[in-house]
Amino acid sequence: MAALFFMLFPIDHNKKPGAFWGGLTFSKRRGKLFLVFRNWYTEFHTPCVQKSIYSTYQKHLEALLRQVRLETGLTQKQLAERLDTPHSRISDYERGVRRLDLIQLRHYCEAVGLSLREFVNRFEDSL
Repeated sequence: MAALFFMLFPIDHNKKPGAFWGGLTFSKRRGKLFLVFRNWYTEFHTPCVQKSIYSTYQKHLEALLRQVRLETGLTQKQLAERLDTPHSRISDYERGVRRLDLIQLRHYCEAVGLSLREFVNRFEDSL
């Protein structure tokens, strides 16, 4: 099995910067990062997509969740009681450990006295 792997995925002995074992490299084209797989016959380019939890949008969302809670004068524990959820979940939302879906975000907004439309407008304005 190992011999078949090395036949299909030859090792690139010409170590280039960013190249790793098996002929896989990272390539930047037009400002986008691609994972490049090279073998004897062909070359494939696969875009490397950044996970949204690490994006600046996620950081803006976390900051806005905290901001709207603090504007209403609620602690995490008080907001958690309104949402009938453990207070650690509110902390997880604000730190980006746990993500909200649209329905949960709507309940969060209702609990702090804000409409979902207003929240989204504020989010867009913060970008």
